[in-house]
Parts: sequence; structure tokens; C-alpha cells
Amino acid sequence: MNPNPINYQAIELWQTLSDQETTLTFKQAVLKAWKLLQQAGRLIFLVGLLFFVVVIWLWSVAYRSGKDFRYWLETAQVSPETLVSTTIDILVRRPIAWLVNWSEAKRKELLRTPEVKALTATVEPKLIKGTDEK
Repeated sequence: MNPNPINYQAIELWQTLSDQETTLTFKQAVLKAWKLLQQAGRLIFLVGLLFFVVVIWLWSVAYRSGKDFRYWLETAQVSPETLVSTTIDILVRRPIAWLVNWSEAKRKELLRTPEVKALTATVEPKLIKGTDEK
């Protein structure tokens, strides 16, 4: 009589599951998965907190900038030409000037070459015979 393949497979599975080594492996896997979930949860929380802080910071900077800008407009009574010129200076010229200065400094820092001094001869050069003859 042929053994029942389903029964044989069930017995083999039960023996594998009830083995002491399998129990330790699953326990280690569950502990490692829990540790990974905790670390991922902490990372997600910290990134979310960073996002929240950046949004609040940007909001406060925008609010203060708008308030200061309005105060400047009301007290200085600037002309539209001066307003446009100042705005272009703040938004375009200053950042470009800063980038140019920064890139120049980085270029000098990263591409600097040590000064090469000419080697001085320690022995007087000798004339080769026959070079004076014509």
C-alpha cells in the first residue's frame, strides 16, 4: 500500500515546525523584525517632526518678512522703481553674487596646486666638447 502523500507532508511539516532549531530561528526572526519596525517607526517620526518644524519655521520667517516688508513700504514711501530695484537686488543679484564668491572660493580650495619651485643645480654644468666649433 502506498503512503498517503498529504499525511506524509503534514508529518514532515510538523516535525520541522516542532524542531528546536526552527523555534530559535523564528524567535530570532520575530525579534529582528520587531527591532526593525521600531527603528523604522522612530525614523518616520523624526522625519515627520523635522518636516513639521521646517514648515513652522518657514511660516514664521514668511510672516516676519511680510510684516517687515509692509512696515518698510508704509514708512519709507518708496517709489515703484525703487521697490522693483530693491526686490531684484534681494532676489537675484545678492544670491548670484554669493554663489559666484562661494564657487570661486571652492574652486581655489579644491583646485589649488602646491607652488613648484625650480630645482637649483648643485653641480656646475659642463660644456660638451665640440659645441663651440663651427
